[in-house]
Amino acid sequence: MPTVWVDGRIVGGWSQDPAGEVRIMLREKLPRHHLDLVEEARQRLIAFVDGDRVPSTYAVALLAGRRLP
Repeated sequence: MPTVWVDGRIVGGWSQDPAGEVRIMLREKLPRHHLDLVEEARQRLIAFVDGDRVPSTYAVALLAGRRLP
């Protein structure tokens, strides 16, 4: 599962919407400085995938806001 990590903990996940936009879904509130770091990582991921779609079994659940196991 594509996960978002902060300080060694999984705090959420990421997926791409149907248009290919990288979306971050957090499972908890984070301090502003952590949110800034997550956004920086999201921007690096966008550059890395360079428009390609990265399929994920969990994408539909994440985008729908459903809690994952």
